[in-house]
Amino acid sequence: MIYIKREKLINELSSSHISCVTTEHAEKIKREELVRMIDRMLPEAVEETVYEDLDDEVDFAMKSGFVIETAAECSFGHTISDKACSMEINEEIFADTDYVGEVFGKRNSESGEYYALFKNEKLEYKSDILGDTSVGIILSADVDKKVKNAEVCFEGYDWFGAYVDGEWMFNTTCGKCAKITVTGKVSFVSTAFSRNLGLLETDIMKEKTAIVVGCGSVGSYIIMQLAMAGVGNFIFIEFDRLKIHNLSRHWLGLSHIGEYKGDAMAMEVRRKNPNANIKVFRGKVQDAPEELFEGIGKGRGIVIATGDNRGCDAAANRIAEKLSLPFVSAGCWTRAICGEVFRWMPGEGLPTYGEAFDGLITDETNDGHRAYFGNADEADTVRFEPGIYSDITFTSDVAVKLALDMMNFDNPNYTTRVYDHLTNYTLVCNSNNEKLGGRQAALFGTPLRITDKRDGIWLKEKGDAACLTISIE
Repeated sequence: MIYIKREKLINELSSSHISCVTTEHAEKIKREELVRMIDRMLPEAVEETVYEDLDDEVDFAMKSGFVIETAAECSFGHTISDKACSMEINEEIFADTDYVGEVFGKRNSESGEYYALFKNEKLEYKSDILGDTSVGIILSADVDKKVKNAEVCFEGYDWFGAYVDGEWMFNTTCGKCAKITVTGKVSFVSTAFSRNLGLLETDIMKEKTAIVVGCGSVGSYIIMQLAMAGVGNFIFIEFDRLKIHNLSRHWLGLSHIGEYKGDAMAMEVRRKNPNANIKVFRGKVQDAPEELFEGIGKGRGIVIATGDNRGCDAAANRIAEKLSLPFVSAGCWTRAICGEVFRWMPGEGLPTYGEAFDGLITDETNDGHRAYFGNADEADTVRFEPGIYSDITFTSDVAVKLALDMMNFDNPNYTTRVYDHLTNYTLVCNSNNEKLGGRQAALFGTPLRITDKRDGIWLKEKGDAACLTISIE
């Protein structure tokens, strides 16, 4: 029995004379050396295994493979269920028939499904994007043949394969070396976002950039909705870290506790779209350097502000104004009893966020949760702490739909969702119960209310928000 241990191979390769070279050519040399190391562990000449005709139920696990008498005999292998094994392979890997080296993916031992998703060109131990990572190894055709005709036990690899005689051939590394049938090619652009076809054009969305200021409850949700809509470029501006008390109202989970929210959200986006380009600035929007926004011009994206205070959103709108990009601000009042969505478009002739909310933005409002219709005395009458996630996402969904509309104004084939029906200042009511939201909840005649042009709430002049009187039936 020949034991091939991935960890030992990687360690020996890391200590070799080529380990310190980091060029793309050197990475190729390392991958090829990895396969040569496996080759040197195999016997030079092995009589090819010939299989007799078997029942259909077992045939899938034997053809193009070999048998180890018992699963226990291969202490490092995985047992295999009596299911045919299938693989979906990234189209980039499928097309690169000269590639040898490791591949990251996923594996489901119960269903027999395998996914070959990323080349591990740098020979990293695991993929942070995939989490629980399945690792496969692509060999040269001659090494693949030698593996199939020797008693080999793999540790650390779930499958192996090679491009042989014009087609890809894959096998599991478990006790019975079953053939894995390639059932499809996948693309992280066309396949991952195929269900958006007819609603969003993937080729257009992947070129757009979303500059998101604030990666908290509202911002994290909006980011992920845009990622799933196919937006291909992001800039996150956020200085805060994820804390335990954030978990009930945030996209991120326990695995990201203590991490910077912007960095953690970048990882989450890449788990939806590994090809996304993401920049993260750990700081306040007022301190963001100009080079952060290089290459982003008119029609190339949107600025979305989700900060806890109005000063942050005003600064974000100034960035949008400078870049000639549309702007959306979204946030919730205290306890998320209501949310507000503000929009601004270059050349529309309406005030920016800073102009519209002039008089409500001061140096002392940095702790404001936009609840300027309420007051500190009412805090004692409110039953709950800041709003539950379902209330927060109600407002966030309106902002997402508005943002998608504004990002696609230059697309003649796009049908707007909400832009034509909303003013530049939209209120989103979760509940009108004063026990939940204090006096400000009574502004609305009914719960689950979204204002539109029929309500006539516009911010048309400087300081309009400070003197706004609202009564909504």
